[in-house]
This record gives sequence, C-alpha cells and structure tokens, in this order.
Amino acid sequence: MAKRESHDFINGIKNRDNKILQVIYKEHFSLIKSFILKNNGNIDDARDVFQEAIIVIFRYAKRDDFKIDCSFETFLYSISRTIWLNNLRNKKIRTNKIDDIREYIAFNASDNEQIEESTEFKLYQKHFEKLSDECKKLMQLFYDKVPYKEIAKIMNYKSVGIVKKKKYKCKEALLKSIRNDPEFKLLNEQKHKKGTSH
Repeated sequence: MAKRESHDFINGIKNRDNKILQVIYKEHFSLIKSFILKNNGNIDDARDVFQEAIIVIFRYAKRDDFKIDCSFETFLYSISRTIWLNNLRNKKIRTNKIDDIREYIAFNASDNEQIEESTEFKLYQKHFEKLSDECKKLMQLFYDKVPYKEIAKIMNYKSVGIVKKKKYKCKEALLKSIRNDPEFKLLNEQKHKKGTSH
C-alpha cells in the first residue's frame, strides 16, 4: 500500500497535480515542520525547505531511471533533512548534533549536489514569476522546446525574428533580476568558497 501511495505522490508531483500536492502538504508538512523547529529553524524555514524538497522530488521524478525504495514520507523527510543541514552549514550553524524524529536515507555525493542545486532552482523560479505574462509564456514555450515557427503562431508574432528578439529581451530581464538578488550573491560566495576549499 505504501509503495502504491509513494508512486501516486511521485506522479502527482511530476504532473504538477494540485490535488495531490495539497494532500502531500496536509499529510506530511507537519513532520518537516517538527524537524526544522527542533533544529534551529522557524515556521518560515519549514515552508521554504518543504517547497525546495518538492522541487527536488520533481526533478528526480523527471529522470527515466528514477525509482523509490522507501516510503514517500521517508524520502521527503530525507531530502528535507539534507536541505536543512546544507542551510545550517551555509549559515555557519553547528550541525554536529541533529535531533532526528524518524529514520532517513543517506544520499551519495552526486545526489547531495543535486539537492543543493534546488536552492538555485528556487531562486530562478522566484524571478521567473516576476516576469511579464508575455515573457513567462514565451520563455515557457522556449523551455518546452516548441519550435520558433510554432511560438510565433501561438504568440501572434509576425516572424521568427521577432520571437528571437523577444526571447533575448525576456532572458536578459530574468538574468538581471536574478543577479540583483542578495540570495544570488550569497550563493556565488558559497560556490567560490567551495571551489577554493578543494
């Protein structure tokens, strides 16, 4: 039963099914909240970590070779735990004593790197949402690999050339917005520190 439910939850996240996402929040957020509150965090931290964990699971679910060998709750808790430990380390808060509230799975180095990248993805999403409706629609079509000719039809642009110009402007606006975010500067500093510490 647990595996079937895990599969349903994973598919719901993969397909961005709002009903499933609401069920996940209702049934599992309290566990993540309890863990964060027990380990130097607050309710806002818990919400952020939960959201990042869902993004990480979404990215896992998109992989053809992905399968889950534990309950969904264990998987969600393990990812949330890793995200929060990374956050604490970045804030230079000691993590040698963690108050765990259930069993968890350990991730290998490459999986841990992917989880760390979720912070960057979340930052991107935040600024993507600030774009104009036209830019959001255009960029989403581009990310979905819709051909330029098709985009021109959908967006009512007269030519492919206009599509390319608009895409360039929207992309530049997005990058400028991200670069001006203090979070982006902090992430860059952390990456630089990691690079020099090897």
